Amino acid sequence: MVDQINLFKQYLSEQPQMSETTRACYVSDIRTYAEYLRQNNIDPAQPMTRSRLEEYRRWLLANNRSVSKVNRSMTALRCFCKVMAEQGKMQNDPSRGMRNMPVERCRITTEEEAGRVEQMLEEVPTTPRGCRDLAMLHLLAGSDLLVQELLRLNVQDVDTKNHQLRVPEHSEPLALPEKTWNALERYLKLRPAMDRREGGEEALFLNWSGGRLSRQGFWKVACEYSKRVGASINLQVLRAYSSHKRYSTLSPRKEKE
Repeated sequence: MVDQINLFKQYLSEQPQMSETTRACYVSDIRTYAEYLRQNNIDPAQPMTRSRLEEYRRWLLANNRSVSKVNRSMTALRCFCKVMAEQGKMQNDPSRGMRNMPVERCRITTEEEAGRVEQMLEEVPTTPRGCRDLAMLHLLAGSDLLVQELLRLNVQDVDTKNHQLRVPEHSEPLALPEKTWNALERYLKLRPAMDRREGGEEALFLNWSGGRLSRQGFWKVACEYSKRVGASINLQVLRAYSSHKRYSTLSPRKEKE
């Protein structure tokens, strides 16, 4: 990565609005990423992917980096990816669609908070509606999807062969953790019972009339499950769980690759 880092340094030096301190921090953050690759015996010549960036973010958190420092590191890495893509050193920008973690996500590091989220997600639904609800909650806990992105998903966005999810706003498919995929697969098996419209409905998550679930409908689900565990689990905490070590295992199919 030496040549790429030098190219990145040259780019930063040509940005007059950027301070010397910021430039130095950005370069240091990229060198930290290179060190992560070395420690984990990952060939730096391999194409950088969204899954690799997510793994790196979890690695930073596991090494006791504060959320604010992790955000800074990922901001530098997103800048690096964008520049490399523009310079033709990468086929595309794998960081497109990634977001910083809100600082309040720090709370997910506590065992109590993690336990509440686990309690919410460990239910075993038996009805199509219950499977739908748990699939949505698992997707928010197993990725950094926003609610609006979740509700815009269509059935064809689910890649059942590779256990991935195609999100229009993201540069490449998301590899789903095993728990997330299991919940989504369970829902897909029962989804036909909710698809009541003539000709079918392309939306992934349906309401009881067979149409696309609305944002208001989702909030009712979120509030219901939050009450079940006797605590107010907001969506920032739920989405933060995707970076928690308990939820980081990818599906068996992806591990074999």
